[in-house]
Amino acid sequence: MSNWNNNGFSNWNNWYNQNNDHGYWNFKKIRNKFRNNRCQDLLPYCQVSKWSRCFNKVTGYILTKMRSVAVLLCVCVAHTYGEVAIQYKDVILNKHNEFRRLQKATDMNALAWNDTLAEIADRWTRNCRFEHESKGYGENLAYSTNKDTVVKTGLDDWYNEIKDYSYNTKSCSGVCTHYTQVVWAKSTQVGCALTHCPSLYAFGGTLDAMYFACWYSPRGNYGGEEPFHKAKGREHECDDCWEGQTCVNGLCVGVGKEKCVDLEKDCKMWSLSNQCTANRDYMERKCRKSCKFCVGDDEGEPANLKDVSPDCSRYGCNQCSANPAWMIPNCEKFCSTC
Repeated sequence: MSNWNNNGFSNWNNWYNQNNDHGYWNFKKIRNKFRNNRCQDLLPYCQVSKWSRCFNKVTGYILTKMRSVAVLLCVCVAHTYGEVAIQYKDVILNKHNEFRRLQKATDMNALAWNDTLAEIADRWTRNCRFEHESKGYGENLAYSTNKDTVVKTGLDDWYNEIKDYSYNTKSCSGVCTHYTQVVWAKSTQVGCALTHCPSLYAFGGTLDAMYFACWYSPRGNYGGEEPFHKAKGREHECDDCWEGQTCVNGLCVGVGKEKCVDLEKDCKMWSLSNQCTANRDYMERKCRKSCKFCVGDDEGEPANLKDVSPDCSRYGCNQCSANPAWMIPNCEKFCSTC
């Protein structure tokens, strides 16, 4: 595959000339040529840097007949290369966890490989458009014209954005969201894909490139939030691992149960203002106890609640959401039943 462009186009020309009858293509002969071939057998006919170069040889009636065959070949090639990332699985995982270990965090989960995420990344990269899907997962993208180095350089480039990130202000002086996703402590799963794109659409132009992408779950990069908690003073790595996890070389390993706590002082007030439903993504991260999102225990249930005011029931449940600033401190027990 080292001479992808030249040899591929030459193969296509030879095949075209062999199947060209009296100035037009014999569609039946072409169809039979491809009908029973496996994906890898079709690779020579797809190996061109620009698909338009293939289509330019096809005119009128034959253009219509052959379009489905050519598209099939394109998809076939992309799928074959999309599976290549599995070969780099250990490299990808080890490099991610090496970077995460360097943060000296109290809550850093070790990443584990997820085949479903890899399949999603594979489907997306086969579109050969260098842009984010943005459908609920974390995403890091990279491309290179060098198949042999794209994975290593992609991972290194993502992490090297650390120079543009300020932990103290939780902000970037340049592009740094690839780095923050790589080291986002609560992300536990990653799956990646590597796809060859004869024509990759990127930054308004196209090029012949290898498209490398990683999908993460749960996703990171929530604005204004720290990607991990750095160990300070008497704190140590893994101090904040979840219940049931073990600490292995500074990373939290295994399936654990996250502590059922509220991380914001206003969680209870927000929960009574319907924010657990209206703003679930944020509340699930910050107000698990007040919203009763804790699974497998009863820590999320309200306890030792009391009403200061004797008139809580007279005010009614609607006041718990309409006037939470007064109702929560004075009618906490009553509002918890609404």
